[in-house]
Amino acid sequence: KAVKAFTDYVKKFPFDEQARSEVETCQMAEQWKNAPSNYTIQGVSEINSIAYDYAPVLYNKNGLVFTSDRSDATGSESYGWTGEKFSDLYIATRNTAGQFSAPSPFSPNLNSDYNEGTPTFNKDFTEIYFTRCGSSLTTNDSCHTYYSVRNGDEWSEPVPVPIFNDSCNVVQPFLTADGKELYVASDIDGGYGGKDLYVLMRDAEGNWVNPQNLGPNINTDGDEGFPVLSEDGKL
Repeated sequence: KAVKAFTDYVKKFPFDEQARSEVETCQMAEQWKNAPSNYTIQGVSEINSIAYDYAPVLYNKNGLVFTSDRSDATGSESYGWTGEKFSDLYIATRNTAGQFSAPSPFSPNLNSDYNEGTPTFNKDFTEIYFTRCGSSLTTNDSCHTYYSVRNGDEWSEPVPVPIFNDSCNVVQPFLTADGKELYVASDIDGGYGGKDLYVLMRDAEGNWVNPQNLGPNINTDGDEGFPVLSEDGKL
């Protein structure tokens, strides 16, 4: 039905490239639905809640760290955009039978009264990069990528990664397995659309430098986000 609706629209507005793209998207979705799959999907009942639970990443040998705005998140205020709690980082651990424990807050040094989420770790889980939004509960400040280091069981006070200026959003970081590239989404001026994907390189001193837009083969006039790069180079 969507293909027909968009096709009829394109007949009336033949130069609307976004509408043409929507037709292609719908056709691709049909192909994906009909394609055979080697995977089965099931909900993780021990972790999922009535809140938003998303952006999971593996942690150490048996942990899963994810983002959630469930009712026991830090702080007492509600987030104006959702009417729910501000989001925090949570962790659940899996036993030898494959069952997850009840989630608990990941770290009091990382979770605040504001929004935290979308974590990524280095290979030995001693560094974390994540998104934090807001500096007060009454303002909609930009979201930035933050960094923290683990010493034993404690995480250091997180600090923002100086990527772009403070007036734009820099979110949803992903650190490659070799620790040399950091991918982020940002709405800084000069991109192709809303949020574009960028990559930064780590210099000899450990600083993140030379942010590069991934270009028009990846970025569109819409929003790109949540980048993940596999070890064999697939984005």
